[in-house]
Amino acid sequence: MEGFFGQPRTILLISPQRWDAPAVSKHHYARLLGEQGHHVFFVEPPDLAARGTTVAIERSVATGVDVVRYRIPFPYRTKFHARWLFQSLMNRTAPRIVRAVGEPIDLVWDFDDNLLFNDLRRFSAGRRVFHPVDNIAPELSSAKHAQLILSNNEAYMASLPPCGRARY
Repeated sequence: MEGFFGQPRTILLISPQRWDAPAVSKHHYARLLGEQGHHVFFVEPPDLAARGTTVAIERSVATGVDVVRYRIPFPYRTKFHARWLFQSLMNRTAPRIVRAVGEPIDLVWDFDDNLLFNDLRRFSAGRRVFHPVDNIAPELSSAKHAQLILSNNEAYMASLPPCGRARY
């Protein structure tokens, strides 16, 4: 990815935390990338207060960062009782997010260990990065079809299946 960030990019950053939660690494990366001239879309976990297919893009106070809030039209508990169905339905949610963004996505950078999206290819991004920040249960383990896997802990990396992708 050397030289990749040398020009303005559209980046979809998938977070397991909401934008208004206490700032952790994902928030810091989003802010820094926005300040460097990239357009960052910070994708929060789904809004579970109501069902629906709404995807809303809201400006944040951070330069270059917009927040993506979305609803899902099915019960979230499906994730725990019919994982295959949940993943299939979430794969249909990804293109709705892409349409709401309204511009080609250069990079999808996924920090979500909860595996909301198990196939990053659904975002039609030029590049796909999975960045696990916690151990993943072996029965849920997935590299999400990422082209690059980043982590700050070898144990997190070890919890992923072999996938033939670059890992750092």
